[in-house]
Amino acid sequence: MKIWIVYDSKFGNNKQIAEALGEIFKEGNAVHVQYAKKISPKEVAKDEPDMLLFGGPLRAGNISFTIKRWGSNFGRTLKSRGFKLKKVAVWGTHGRDDPGTPAKFLWAAVEQKWKTLMDSVPAEKSTGVQGINVDGMKGPMETGWKDLITKFAEQVKI
Repeated sequence: MKIWIVYDSKFGNNKQIAEALGEIFKEGNAVHVQYAKKISPKEVAKDEPDMLLFGGPLRAGNISFTIKRWGSNFGRTLKSRGFKLKKVAVWGTHGRDDPGTPAKFLWAAVEQKWKTLMDSVPAEKSTGVQGINVDGMKGPMETGWKDLITKFAEQVKI
């Protein structure tokens, strides 16, 4: 299976997630892990992957511009080629939902934005959205983030 994992990352948290996913999926698959700013959606579409996993950080309650633009362009490219992935899944890193967090910044609100972006990519199966808490802008990620990613990968494999 050809799997592409594309991420946006300013401080390295999402790069760690992408690389961890790459390790999980590498056995028996052709896995490519790439920073969204270094690979065009057309290049990935040209490879006709079976699966795409993509993600990145939230900025001010929104998906980072880089990964949002990349995912939207990828979806349009696939549609113009009449190509459909077998699977697509996304993850997002975000701050903790503290009691004083405004509603538009809560993970529940942003999770829907990720789902909408994921659904813009033609695929036979959309396998979910995974959120990972990050303390502050630079991290660290929440304790047990690797376990969350492993569970996420298992859901994607089904």
